[in-house]
Amino acid sequence: MVILKDTTTRKIILPSLLKPGWHFCYVCEANSPPRSFHCDKCKTCILKRDHHCAFAGRCIGLKNFRYFLLFLFYLSLGAMYAMLFNMYFIWDVLGGFSFFSVGAHFVPFIFWILGYLSFRVFICTLMSLLSIIGVLCVTYFFFFHLNQMLHNQTTYEHIENIRDYDLGWKNNLVESLGQQWHMVWFLPFVESPLPSDGLSFLSNNSTASDLLNYNVAGSIRHRHL
Repeated sequence: MVILKDTTTRKIILPSLLKPGWHFCYVCEANSPPRSFHCDKCKTCILKRDHHCAFAGRCIGLKNFRYFLLFLFYLSLGAMYAMLFNMYFIWDVLGGFSFFSVGAHFVPFIFWILGYLSFRVFICTLMSLLSIIGVLCVTYFFFFHLNQMLHNQTTYEHIENIRDYDLGWKNNLVESLGQQWHMVWFLPFVESPLPSDGLSFLSNNSTASDLLNYNVAGSIRHRHL
């Protein structure tokens, strides 16, 4: 779904007049909505652009951020599961948990050079070490983007410390995961309409009635799609 969801401005009729908060994209030669930026790799502007994902070959933006975050979430759980089984296997091969097994686990190359490990055990230990590194990397990326979501920020806004769209953690979850935000963690493909169409966003200066109208408009728009 990260790949299939179209989060570009290609199918949107953009206004010819520059609205407040919008900017002109000289590459697309069109006005671009707030929080949207041009991607040189995708060759178009991306709604609420976060970053270009090299693994998916697509930009992560308004409509596919939810699937990207859940992908990281389940990848983290799967990587942790594999890591624990790898560690259990390696410690069993190395004779149980001890200073020797821990040392051989984290610096296997040195233990192999010194002759404490056979080549087969060295390869197995190295693969286990790589699984630990993979868990750390994937988990870091998940919590990095989770933190951004809880503050309703894109990567650019996080770097520039822009918090204009922070509506409180619950509304921020709705902004990124949709109105069924509590369900998508367990059922990633459940219908969960987003309140924003990517052309306008509420700021933290908005009133409670603005927020209500904003969410209602999102629900109505979803029913007519």
